[in-house]
Amino acid sequence: MLSAKDVARFLKGFDKGQEDECWEWKFSRIGKGYGQFKNTECGNYAHRFSYLLHNGPITDGLYVMHTCDNRLCVNPNHLKLGTCADNLQDMKNKDRHLRGERNAKSKLTESQVIEIHELHEQGMSTHKLAKRFNIGQMTAWRIVNGHRWEHIYKQRHGTNDPV
Repeated sequence: MLSAKDVARFLKGFDKGQEDECWEWKFSRIGKGYGQFKNTECGNYAHRFSYLLHNGPITDGLYVMHTCDNRLCVNPNHLKLGTCADNLQDMKNKDRHLRGERNAKSKLTESQVIEIHELHEQGMSTHKLAKRFNIGQMTAWRIVNGHRWEHIYKQRHGTNDPV
């Protein structure tokens, strides 16, 4: 049961707009820019409290996902439940995931990955590619078969499906 005090405090945290607009949280923020609203029912996130208030209980293990991709939004029309896998797939579908050079830990550049594809198409083995680019042989295999740097594979082969 949500306390009347928490509900009143929550409702002061945003300006309610149109049903299709984002209702942005005005007060404090927590890690990665999410609205912070401390309460006992659902932790520290304003969007989770909004979902609970407007839609009911949040099943253990489920995420409250933003269909609008605005971390400050508390509009219940923009919130839905999903698993961790759903959340990751949504991020990938919207091209918000770390891939290629966006990943700070990447050893390769996009031009090197293209060169790996070209050399492999000319007959160079994944073993030799691995040595040349100072990567593991399995990494080289995954690149040329579309399991790593998938966006380059897709550009070169015009498909979403790795071999």
